[in-house]
Amino acid sequence: MHRFGFGAATLTVGALLVLSGCAESVSGDATGGGSPETADTARAQSSTSAETSASASAEQSTTAPTTTTSAAPACGPDQDTAIAEALAESPPSRQFPDQPWRFGGVTDFDPCADLSYAQLELGGTGSSPTHLALFHRGEYTGNATWCAFGYTDVLSSDSERIDVRYRWPRGTDSNANPTGEAHTAFYWDGDGVTMTDDLPDELMRVNGCD
Repeated sequence: MHRFGFGAATLTVGALLVLSGCAESVSGDATGGGSPETADTARAQSSTSAETSASASAEQSTTAPTTTTSAAPACGPDQDTAIAEALAESPPSRQFPDQPWRFGGVTDFDPCADLSYAQLELGGTGSSPTHLALFHRGEYTGNATWCAFGYTDVLSSDSERIDVRYRWPRGTDSNANPTGEAHTAFYWDGDGVTMTDDLPDELMRVNGCD
């Protein structure tokens, strides 16, 4: 009877030990290895962070300022080509219709300027008829005046305006010291060349242009 009782007690203690081991195993799975719900939450947070970062990058790309550069207007032909055209198209002078025009070397030609000029001559003296051939961005647009005058001097010029002095002899004036004088200017108004002041009738008459 005592042996049987001891055996029962032994079995009872063994059963308790087995139950205790199972409890510890369950407790270890809950605290040591981590639950599936916790891993899913971490993955969701990581995915949300990546989507936020991508959205911010896309917004920066969309709102980044853009710059445009306008092309500069095209420039015209070179000086030799432009002046050759002016010489060919300028009508003969009223004073010396049989003499061809030539380029005397006086110019501020600029193929990119709104207005530039070249001086066309018939002779090498100050009293010789002179034309001012005008160019817009290098393209020949005609002469400053329809009639050629002697004693023509360009006082100043820039990319849009040319200031000119015309002189002529009066009475007993010598050719070296004419006293008649008039000033005008030619400028580019956006559509063509405009002359600021009319030339006097006396200048026209002395040069046979009336």
